[in-house]
Amino acid sequence: MRLVAGGDPLPFRAQILGSWRSDGSGETRSKTSAGAQIGVKLYCSGAQVRCTPLPSERRSVISKKDTATWLWDESAEKAGTVTLSVTVTAYYRGSDTVLLE
Repeated sequence: MRLVAGGDPLPFRAQILGSWRSDGSGETRSKTSAGAQIGVKLYCSGAQVRCTPLPSERRSVISKKDTATWLWDESAEKAGTVTLSVTVTAYYRGSDTVLLE
């Protein structure tokens, strides 16, 4: 990622698919079990970085055909090291009961 201090925000995208598949683009991907209400959070730290979420945190990924995408705008006020961490959580139905994180 080429985040520039004081520059325009860059988009960061996380996508959960009901069935895992690779589009062959060479992007880093990890297999995630789905079939529940899914919550995705992005944590940013360092170099006065901001990660502004664009959609809601939770979305349903129930069937193999479902796809949910989360977007954030990232920006940095000054140069330095930035750390990004993503947490994906599967919830039981519409409750706060965590099935998998």
